[in-house]
Amino acid sequence: DRTQSASEYTLGRIAFARGDYTLALRYFDRILQKDRKNVTALRAAAYTLIRLERFTDAEAYYGRLLELVPESADSGYSYAVVLMAIKEPARAEEVLNGYAEMLAGNREAELLLARARRDQGKVEAIEDYRRYLAAGDDSRVRLEYAGVLEAGEFYARALEEYRLLLQEAAAGSSRAGVSAAELRYAVGRLLLIADNAEEGIAEIEGAVADGFTGDGEMEALLQSGRVPPAHRESLRRIIEEVASAKQP
Repeated sequence: DRTQSASEYTLGRIAFARGDYTLALRYFDRILQKDRKNVTALRAAAYTLIRLERFTDAEAYYGRLLELVPESADSGYSYAVVLMAIKEPARAEEVLNGYAEMLAGNREAELLLARARRDQGKVEAIEDYRRYLAAGDDSRVRLEYAGVLEAGEFYARALEEYRLLLQEAAAGSSRAGVSAAELRYAVGRLLLIADNAEEGIAEIEGAVADGFTGDGEMEALLQSGRVPPAHRESLRRIIEEVASAKQP
């Protein structure tokens, strides 16, 4: 049995390396059918399920795995990844906090914790993101940070982050995954609701001129009740112009 299990594990690893995750899982599960407490096969099967994006199944496998080896920080991190994938950020945060000392300095774990707290609307996420970015800039993460600041109504700080991202996008150095026009709209949106409404309308008009076509986003902003009454008609006019330009 040990020889057969070793062979099946090796075949599973080969299948995994070739990208045939379904076959790999089949081999790992054969081992687990004979030995439910085989930690090596269980860890391999759980990770394979992540690759297959079968996150609910992966959650069950990682639960079993951590019952057997609760001290495994790597498995704890992977478990938290799965919990985030199935929209359970509170449980993900709890798991990560259980391995805080072992995961200290692990930037991916730090970012995952920030996202778990963000998804729960926790203000602690702001400091998590700030600390992560202080150790190394990443425009994609900075975009998330700006969104967290905006959600927390720290508008001045969010505006600084969006403007920084806009400068990077204009220089062609941003990896945030959004266009300069989208970032300019974000700047205009914040100015409109929190600082300088006249300048905000001007920035939104500039964003549209630069190619922003999110009339749905602007409509949601208009309906949010955050737009000053004196500028609602101006925003409505921009929305209608964008919608009209989309007509065939």
